[in-house]
Amino acid sequence: MDGLAVSVNVAVVGVGTDDAPVKTVIERLQAAGHRILGNKQLAAGAPLLDVLAGCIEDADIDVVLAIAHDPDPVRDAMAPLVTKPLPGFGELLRAAAFSEIGSAAMTLDGEAARCGSTYVFVLPAVVGAVKVALEQLLLPQLDLRTRPTNLASKLPRLRAVPRP
Repeated sequence: MDGLAVSVNVAVVGVGTDDAPVKTVIERLQAAGHRILGNKQLAAGAPLLDVLAGCIEDADIDVVLAIAHDPDPVRDAMAPLVTKPLPGFGELLRAAAFSEIGSAAMTLDGEAARCGSTYVFVLPAVVGAVKVALEQLLLPQLDLRTRPTNLASKLPRLRAVPRP
């Protein structure tokens, strides 16, 4: 890895979950130097479309992380906002989580998509799975120094950052 470390602007949305997985996400992102521009906790069954659309429309937010006990309502709310799905994220999450949580990894449900110029990731509200998702998948991809490619280089706000 070479190049510059940059800070990605993130909104975190907890849906029908306790504070532990949301707190884990925020702590890990901040420890990696990223900025939390929004942190919302919603009850299960809350209208999600407006919240997700608001985060996506905010030009300062690069990435939205939705942490949900039941990801289906989040996925349903996200569907009309998706510009391009990121296939494979759920499979990578399950594979990476196996070493952390064992066979329970097969029950994990994760999803990712580009919505306009914002990337949205839906993570299960399981602390072990959240740690794996961040450490093995998301944090490396939110770093311009990760080679051969990274998600950060696709974020419009970071395209102007000089590369080696």
